[in-house]
Amino acid sequence: MDKQNLSRIEASKYIGVSPSWLDKDAAKGKFSTFPSIKLGGRRVYQRNQLDRVMETLSFGGRK
Repeated sequence: MDKQNLSRIEASKYIGVSPSWLDKDAAKGKFSTFPSIKLGGRRVYQRNQLDRVMETLSFGGRK
């Protein structure tokens, strides 16, 4: 079974960016490209939300 919740390292590998790029994106707060939540001091990304954002970026906008 695939994990649904990904660490920042796993998420960065999944979408093909560096962990530091993902950190800079997260620092934008509510204006970040990739939504995440903080759990116990660590940032967690949901795979389905990463997929949704990547699909939107790939097709140049929402349908």
